[in-house]
This record gives sequence, structure tokens and C-alpha cells, in this order.
Amino acid sequence: MEPKAIVFEPGSAVYFIIYGGSWFSGTIIGCVDSDRFLVQYRRNSVESTVVSLHQLRLLPPPESHREFKSGDKVVVFHDHRWRDGHVTADLVNGRFVVSFRDSEEMMLPKEQLRDRIRTLKSHFNETSTSEFC
Repeated sequence: MEPKAIVFEPGSAVYFIIYGGSWFSGTIIGCVDSDRFLVQYRRNSVESTVVSLHQLRLLPPPESHREFKSGDKVVVFHDHRWRDGHVTADLVNGRFVVSFRDSEEMMLPKEQLRDRIRTLKSHFNETSTSEFC
């Protein structure tokens, strides 16, 4: 199966890795060269940064149909960034306790969770390109 191409261009909603492993959601607002992009994102305020093509991913799609259970590996959107974690408890009513690598635990709604394995698999089946620079 041929990987499908992803074309990043101004206005593309992405998430990207910076600051030693934190994934942030943002929007491509410009191109620096063939494999570097200017991305606008929110941290404590609206900020912009230059990121390389290998740091970019498409935003994972919502998984409202997905059922999570204790032990599932997830990607969580919290505090303007994406973090890897795993579900440690189902609190019912669509809320879960998620543990992170730094031993922090949080109660989060289902809407903030994505299946980490499915998200990773989708990235291995895609190739990133830039056609607007």
C-alpha cells in the first residue's frame, strides 16, 4: 500500500513537537523554505515559531465513537498541548483518569482523548510534502 501524501500549506491545522517533547496544536501561517514552516499556536498567549517538516503532524481526528478502557494508551489534549498517557480509570459519564510519564494524573473528558496507537499508525501511512514554498 502506497503511503498517502500530506500537503502542508497556509491554513493547515497541525500539531508539532517542540520544547523537548511537547506537542502543540497550531496553524501553518507561512513557509520559510521547502521543509520549514511558520506555525502560529497558543501557549500562554498566541505565539509563532518555525518548525521543520519532520516535527509536523495532522491533528488527530476526534474519536467520539471510540470506547476507552483502563490500560489504553492515549494522546491527550490539555493545556494547549498534546501529551502521551494511559487510561488508569473509567469514571463513567465520559470522564477518565489519565496518567502521564511524570506520574501526574488528571480527570479528563473523552473529547480530549485520542487512541495513541491509531494516531501513530496513521502517521506511518502518510508522507509529508510541501508544495507551496
